[in-house]
Amino acid sequence: MALSPAQWKRRQNITIACGVCACVVAYTGVFVWAFISRASPFAREIASLVAAEDWPAIIDRTTLALDAGDERREECLYFRGFGHVQMGDFRAALSDMASAGSYGPWPGWPNARAYREMLADATAPLPEHPEPIYGSDGRLLYYLHYDQLAPWTEAMGEHQRLSFEFLERLFGVRMGPVHVYLFNNWGPFERAFTALGGTQPRSWQAGTATSGCVLLCRTFSDGTPSTSQHPAEMAGLTCHEWTHLLLRQQVGPLDKWLDEGLAYWAGDQAVLRWAGRRPINWLGSRALDLGVLNDPFTYYDPAIATDAYAQASGMTEALIGRMGPQGVPQFVKLLKQHGDVDAALTFGWGIDSEDLLEEWKASRTSIQGGQGR
Repeated sequence: MALSPAQWKRRQNITIACGVCACVVAYTGVFVWAFISRASPFAREIASLVAAEDWPAIIDRTTLALDAGDERREECLYFRGFGHVQMGDFRAALSDMASAGSYGPWPGWPNARAYREMLADATAPLPEHPEPIYGSDGRLLYYLHYDQLAPWTEAMGEHQRLSFEFLERLFGVRMGPVHVYLFNNWGPFERAFTALGGTQPRSWQAGTATSGCVLLCRTFSDGTPSTSQHPAEMAGLTCHEWTHLLLRQQVGPLDKWLDEGLAYWAGDQAVLRWAGRRPINWLGSRALDLGVLNDPFTYYDPAIATDAYAQASGMTEALIGRMGPQGVPQFVKLLKQHGDVDAALTFGWGIDSEDLLEEWKASRTSIQGGQGR
């Protein structure tokens, strides 16, 4: 089928973007290899921890070096600050970067001065000290940083705390203390998002998660309210982002369809719990193969992102239908044990991702047929 000029242009842009990313990855890999091969043992150790994304170990190792009076003070401060960024403690990161001069580890990475400017801008609207939030058992759950202008209410705070404990019960695990940032305006959210991941958020994103924090924004880029305005809706958004964080902490990187699917399922369960209803599920307009569905770029392409989210959610619903909600904790354990989605599915239920894809296609065809589509 012939493509329209707009479709050709979109395909061309995606191809160029993928090519640029491939070049950046290749260049970075060559540079890191050269850096590791010629650097000191300390620098090689830090580089290996960065590659492993072991942020707590980076913080501990650089702190020990600083306490011992290591002469590479700016380097240690930079990497400890970088570890704090990834763990979501922006104020600790800002303090370290403020003392790291203009140090930068290698080309392509922001130096300390650039990080300092981004972090100072992003944290300016936030209180100096976060509010520690404790669970019903007295355990520290997370640190809450919220914009002083945000109409934060006691009901919202209670929904946040309850949704955190609800999510832990849902997945049968406990998360370590994390940081939660609630921004009232898009600008600070965008800068914090960029400092965290090196990329800008899409206009329709109201939240994101990383190793040790969740960022939430009460508006979209055009100033319209996001779903986080209502306590129950905010609980759903928060549980969605916390699920990404929980899975990363407990399991590590996952197939993208399952990462997004479980996050949507958990968010839906939270809305059902506190609003008494479930959000309307998307059918999507087309079926994507697993290769496309597991490509992170898919979820940033406005032409197919809705289809991808709908399909990831539908495949996860098919999985939950097989194992029941009570089987989710067991599934998390199997994912951790096997380190592979299909291996865990095969061991636990004798299926794989392709089976769930076909089951979703069949259910989608049945629903669309029933609607006369």
